[in-house]
Amino acid sequence: LMEARRAPAAASPARPVAAAAPPRHIRFPAGEEEGGKEEEEEENDAVAGHNDCEPAPPPAGSAAMAAMPPPASAPPSDQDLKEALGALVAGRNQQLAAESGDAEVLLDRKGWKERFYQSKLGDKDSPEERARMAEEYLRGLCWVARYYTQGCPSWHYFYPFHYAPFAVDLSYAVPRLGNVQFTKGKPFSPLTQLMAVLPADSSHCLPRSYAALMADSGSSLLDLYPKEFRLDPNGKPPQLRWLWVACLPFIDADRLRAAIEPLRSTLSAEELLRDKLGSAELIFSAFSDFGRSFTGTSGPAATTPAAASGGSGGGGG
Repeated sequence: LMEARRAPAAASPARPVAAAAPPRHIRFPAGEEEGGKEEEEEENDAVAGHNDCEPAPPPAGSAAMAAMPPPASAPPSDQDLKEALGALVAGRNQQLAAESGDAEVLLDRKGWKERFYQSKLGDKDSPEERARMAEEYLRGLCWVARYYTQGCPSWHYFYPFHYAPFAVDLSYAVPRLGNVQFTKGKPFSPLTQLMAVLPADSSHCLPRSYAALMADSGSSLLDLYPKEFRLDPNGKPPQLRWLWVACLPFIDADRLRAAIEPLRSTLSAEELLRDKLGSAELIFSAFSDFGRSFTGTSGPAATTPAAASGGSGGGGG
């Protein structure tokens, strides 16, 4: 026994660690449930103790590899980005079309231009009508540019379509348009202008004889004031209803003037005054830089506000 004790102990093979067994569900008889729970908790604690043991150290060099960041993925190509953007836009277009009831156009699919013009122009759709739309739109752009830089170039010009053409069709129309010219003409009188812009529901703003033209069954202008008309969402959802296109008939200026002229004799003196075209008045302060430059004076003491504004007072405007 002494020799055996002095001899070095032989290296015993490492005992394998038993795998953690899943918790057992045991039914306990009545009265033994509490004790059974305690035994089960002790057993689970013992199993958890084995699982909490520190893992074996990693092989040499593995720590450095673990510290290295994962390889970065290649950035998306331009083609991938274009396809992703196209899918996003197509999905949004389809959503808006479904919400607005404008799904027949499908701007994101082949044939979109044909479908658009057929939907918006209806029976009038033709190559000639599309060309006229583009030319008139360019004329309208010229009218706006001159209006804000030179004054109103024409009092009776209007854009005779409810919709705008596509930009590519505008590019085709530019060479055909040439030098755009307008005829000045004369503006509508105030009451005639109201007849051209007010709906029939606002006829109370007009003299009675004029208002009757909007509602009486025998009126020659009744077709210009329909009670029902089409509202085209034109790609806008119901939340933006004020942006929908009101497909109202365009006012024929000659018809309007011809119907109104015989009724002028029925207007009162006050109504005739309302219908009179006046001259523009400019009200400014003579003490302002603009006032001094306008009157040619060199300082505020040289004149009075009343004299500079034609007797209308010296309030700034």
